[in-house]
Amino acid sequence: FVFVTGLPGSGKSRAIYELCKRGALRERSVIILNTKNIVEIAEKIIERETKKSSNRTNNTTLCFVCDQIVEVFNSIDKKELLCTFLELIRDSNNQYRLLASNTEARLKDFIQDDKYADVFESTQTKYIYIPQNLDETLIAQLQKHFKSENKTGQTVADFIPGLIKYASGIISN
Repeated sequence: FVFVTGLPGSGKSRAIYELCKRGALRERSVIILNTKNIVEIAEKIIERETKKSSNRTNNTTLCFVCDQIVEVFNSIDKKELLCTFLELIRDSNNQYRLLASNTEARLKDFIQDDKYADVFESTQTKYIYIPQNLDETLIAQLQKHFKSENKTGQTVADFIPGLIKYASGIISN
């Protein structure tokens, strides 16, 4: 699991969009999860895995992308289905991956929620934190490690190409 987190308005949704459009997910099979399709997709993936014969393998990595994961998951009454879906992603040997976003506080509560705690407890989870306000130290770090699209380099958006490359490395591993 990879979670993009930060304060409201920090650019989490934009970072996910850019990863799908220009980053690590650009050439992969991606399914966007939202409140309207998550139950149907979860049911289909679980059914697919249930029917899959033990000797059949699939080398394709399927990436599930969910912006505002807490809101999406909390809008659904079928918590057991969602737990099974998350467990399937966790146990898939990288056949399935999840990239999701939410604010830091909401994400922390979600991961520690009794319904999902067991799934996340035994999972290697990576976090990409996007700060809302860049202080001088962070700007200096970004300028040192990532190429800016403009001369000033004062916002996270100025560093999106470099951040995409960095985040793509995390997702690919």
